[in-house]
Amino acid sequence: LSLADRRGGVDALLIATLGDYAAVLEQRPAGPVDTASASADDPAREAEIAELRVEFETMQSELVASRQEVERLGGDLAAARAALGEANAALAGRATTAATQTAELTRLRNRVAALEADLSATRATAATQQQEISRLGRDLAAAERTIAARDASLRAATDAAAATARERARRAELLVPVRRAVDGSVAEVARDREALFASLQLKVRVLEALRQDAVLARFPGIDRDLETYLDALSEEQRTLGRSEALADLDRLLSDVRAGRTPDHALAARYRIDAAIALQSVLDSLDPLLR
Repeated sequence: LSLADRRGGVDALLIATLGDYAAVLEQRPAGPVDTASASADDPAREAEIAELRVEFETMQSELVASRQEVERLGGDLAAARAALGEANAALAGRATTAATQTAELTRLRNRVAALEADLSATRATAATQQQEISRLGRDLAAAERTIAARDASLRAATDAAAATARERARRAELLVPVRRAVDGSVAEVARDREALFASLQLKVRVLEALRQDAVLARFPGIDRDLETYLDALSEEQRTLGRSEALADLDRLLSDVRAGRTPDHALAARYRIDAAIALQSVLDSLDPLLR
């Protein structure tokens, strides 16, 4: 039973007891009492009254106790209501906190999901970049190997070019004595031309002598035959000279290729135009050797 129900029950019991006690008092006759007849009823009535008084006092004690219990229970009820209010407030706070925490948890979960997605994308990008770095590393290594091979080839070509230049310089030095001899021969060109001119004058004089009437009468056509012979002899000498010149040039080149000093005496065999031609050949060989 609730506190109000218990208090109402105590009050109703007290009122009923007081009503019974009042009814007993009302049943006693008013005015003078017949002691003879009353004396017979007094013990029973007194006993009943005493019982009622005891019951009344008991009820009063119970009423006081009930009221004390009501007051105590009222205090407990107030404390319970205060605790209930605090509990409700705490529950409301907890509900608010729970809602806030739920929202924060949802936000954090979304943030974690976004970060996981970003991490996956970053890992994929990193893997792609690692593959690209590996490819670039392989390309760089291949390029370095190619550059190293080219450097080695360039060094070899440079060394070969230097060796070739040294060899050409050495071979050019081999031609110096021949060039000097040729230069000396060219210096004698004027004297050779004078000798040639004298030879031509001799040829003209001989032909003039052969063309005299007395000679032609005795040896008809001798002047033409002599001129034809001299031309044929000159052509044969030119052919022989060309062959000898080619042979001399071949020996000259063979000596240069073999690293031998050419025989500069061969230049002394050439005169006038031949010496000039040999000088031209040497001038053409010089840049090739260098």
